[in-house]
Amino acid sequence: MRKKLTLLLAVVGLTYVQAQTARQHWSSVNENEIKQAGERVIVPQKYKTFRLVNDHLKNLLWSAPHENSVKLQESQVIIELPMPDGTMKKYRVVESPVMAPELSAQFPDIKTFNVMGVDEPGVYGKLDYSEMGFHAMIRKVGDDIFIDPFCQGNYTDYISYNSTDYTNSNKIYPEADADFNKNYNQK
Repeated sequence: MRKKLTLLLAVVGLTYVQAQTARQHWSSVNENEIKQAGERVIVPQKYKTFRLVNDHLKNLLWSAPHENSVKLQESQVIIELPMPDGTMKKYRVVESPVMAPELSAQFPDIKTFNVMGVDEPGVYGKLDYSEMGFHAMIRKVGDDIFIDPFCQGNYTDYISYNSTDYTNSNKIYPEADADFNKNYNQK
């Protein structure tokens, strides 16, 4: 009986520590506290700001199994990502390389991943992590969610926003969108 109780307490304790560690990857941060290191390229009309607290997210992503060895829905690697409404959502992760193996070996600090919603079944996305920071695109019915660095040169602070809050007037090349829409609508 004593061994069973000890084992149960160990499992509960480990689960609690893992849950706390996952929550500690991101913290909400007031935009006034963020140092603007470089140009702000992406400025949606509405967004939430978050700070990566430590390197645990990167370490967890680097521990994700390769998509050829584990199905996404069976991955035991689960991360939390900040949403534009301020909540955190859980996602299963597998590594999904887009570079040739030779190129991946040459640039081991660039990795891409596929994610699948745990809290929201049917929600999928892509992540990347490189010397340019962390990026996420989550595909949801009705609206996509993006997570991008707050500004160039600052890879600790991030914005989470809905794609509908990033309008043409906020884009770097709005004339390219206008040309695309004009040509597309003529067909």
